[in-house]
Amino acid sequence: MRLLPRIYITASDLKPAPSLDEEPPYIDSYLDEYHYESLRSAIEGMLGQDDVYLEVFEEDMKYSDTPIRASISEGLCDIFQVLYNFVSSVRDAAESQINDALIAVSEDFASFWSQKVVNLMRPLNHIRYNSDEDDDMF
Repeated sequence: MRLLPRIYITASDLKPAPSLDEEPPYIDSYLDEYHYESLRSAIEGMLGQDDVYLEVFEEDMKYSDTPIRASISEGLCDIFQVLYNFVSSVRDAAESQINDALIAVSEDFASFWSQKVVNLMRPLNHIRYNSDEDDDMF
């Protein structure tokens, strides 16, 4: 609950220098499917039935008569994957490569995962403040 707004603000404040390359920058994938799935399963197990929520900001929603279900664990892992790949790509990179990675993550944020961060806040907020259990998960 406390990290998602910080991630959103930080990512929206990114101002990389313009790229000199004609091709749009790309970040390679470093997080393998096994680690993604094990993290997703662990979060799903921790949330139980609360992992699934109805998504209203899905593009397909305007064409559907039925609600669209989404998974908190999958959404969190999607965000984790983007950040993991970014950190892995810039860890030992040259300055020009770091700027290209910043451009790529910034563009990906604007087109994809910014909405995911915001969408996850709603069900997590609901769990946090409407849960019968008194735990420090959030």
